[in-house]
Amino acid sequence: MALIRITYQGGIARAPSRSNMRLDVKIQGDLVRLVPYAAHHVHKYHNWMKDPFLLEMTASEPLSLEEEQQMQVTWREDPTKATFIVFATTDTETEDEMAGDVNLFFNDDEDTANCEIDIMVAEARYRGKGVGREAVLLMMSYAVTHLHVHRFYCKINETNEPSLGLFRKYDFLLLDFRDKAAGAPTEAPDEEAAKAELAAVEAQDEDDDDESDTNEEDTNQNRLLYLISLYTKPAILSTDKEEWIRKPALLVLLYEAIVSQAVDYDYAPASELIENKRKYFNISQEGKSDLDFLREEELLNGLKLASKSYQPVTCYQISEKGQELVAKLGKADKSPIHDMVTIPPRSAYAPGTRNLLRVDWDGHEYWLVDADSGYRRVSSVTETETVSYVSSAYVPQCLRRGGRPTLSNAHRAHECGLSDSTIKDQLDEIISLNSVSLIVSEFIPFGANQLVQLNCNLGSTERVQ
Repeated sequence: MALIRITYQGGIARAPSRSNMRLDVKIQGDLVRLVPYAAHHVHKYHNWMKDPFLLEMTASEPLSLEEEQQMQVTWREDPTKATFIVFATTDTETEDEMAGDVNLFFNDDEDTANCEIDIMVAEARYRGKGVGREAVLLMMSYAVTHLHVHRFYCKINETNEPSLGLFRKYDFLLLDFRDKAAGAPTEAPDEEAAKAELAAVEAQDEDDDDESDTNEEDTNQNRLLYLISLYTKPAILSTDKEEWIRKPALLVLLYEAIVSQAVDYDYAPASELIENKRKYFNISQEGKSDLDFLREEELLNGLKLASKSYQPVTCYQISEKGQELVAKLGKADKSPIHDMVTIPPRSAYAPGTRNLLRVDWDGHEYWLVDADSGYRRVSSVTETETVSYVSSAYVPQCLRRGGRPTLSNAHRAHECGLSDSTIKDQLDEIISLNSVSLIVSEFIPFGANQLVQLNCNLGSTERVQ
C-alpha cells in the first residue's frame, strides 16, 4: 500500500472536519497527489466530460462550461461531498499532469460511517499504470483514518470492466445488479456466491443486534467504545498523527450521552478539582467501571499525563482491536451517539453538519462547541441536581450529656410533594425512605498527607492505567 503523506495548507495541524475536508487537505502518495477540486481545474474537467466514452462510463450528462463552474462551487460547499483531482505526479500540479478525479459521497445520514467512493481516470495515457489504484487506496485510507469511515460502496457501469476489476481486488461484494434498459434489479449469475455471502453477513449482523438489545451492559459498552472512536485514533503509519481524549472531556460527553438517553447509566455529583478549582461534577460510576473494563479487554489505550496545573490526568484512545469491534457495530448503536455529538438538525448553525462537537472549559463551565459554524451550548455537567427533602438534627444518646432532645421536622415532610426535582436523567428506581437516621462524620488522618498526595499523583487512587 502506498505511503500516505497528508499535507495541510496554511499550517493547519489538526485533522480537518468533514465540512472543510475539501478545502484544507492534500493527499500525496508515491505516484499521485490528490488535490481539492478548485475553480482553475474546471476548464480541463469540462474538456474531459465532452468525451462520450467518459459520459457513458460515469453515467453523466454533458454540461456547458458555465454549468460546470456552478457545479464545482456546489460540490465545494456541500459537506456531504469531497471531490479531489488526481495529479499523476508528486511534486507539481500543472494542468498537463491532471489525470482524473476521485470522490467521496456521504449520502447516508443515519450511518455516517457508510461512504460511496468513485474514481475516474480521464486521461487515457495514465490508465493501466496504477494511478487509479493508488488514488483509491489513498482516498480510502484517508477516509478510514481521519473521517471514521468503516464501509465503502461504489456504483459501476456493467461494461466498465477495468473499474469492476479494480474494486474486486479489494473484496468489494456485488450488492445489486440493474439492467440498464429495464431499470430493475436482476440476478448476476457470476456473483451468486458473493450475494449469498453478503446475505449471511447481514443475517449475522441482525442476530448480533438482537443479542445486543437483550444485553444492556454490552450495548452501553459498545456505544461508549464508539463514542471514544469518534474522538480518537491510533497512528497506523509513522507519519500519522495520534489523537487522544482527556478523561474530563470524556466524562462530559458521557454525561451528555446519559441525559440524551444514548446510554443507560446513572450519575451523581462528586467534588472534582478542575484547574485548581473545586467543582461538583456529575460523574457516572457505571461509566467509569465500563471504561476500566474496556481497558482490561485491550479495546482502549491509556496514557497518563500532567495538566498545566501539574495535576495527573488520564487520556484514552481506541486501540486497533477496538477499531475492529467498532467496525462491526450496527446503526442501532451508532446513531444515538452520533446524534448526541453533532449539531442538532434543526439548529440555525449549519444544520446537518457532520462536525463533532468539542468539549471546551472556559474557566467556569463546560461548553460543547463547533468552531467552524460557531455553534456552542453549555453543558449542565457541573450543575448539582436537587430533590426536595426534610431533615432533622440528630445526636445519638451516647454522645449527649443531658439537655433536651433535638427537635423533629417530620411534620413538614408533606412540603416535599409541593416541590420539583431537577434530575435530568430517566431514573430506573426511586427509593423512598421513612424515619431514616443519618450520621455524617469525618475521619481526619494525623500525618501522612504527603503520602495521600503521592497516591493521587501516581493515580493509585483510581484504577492503575
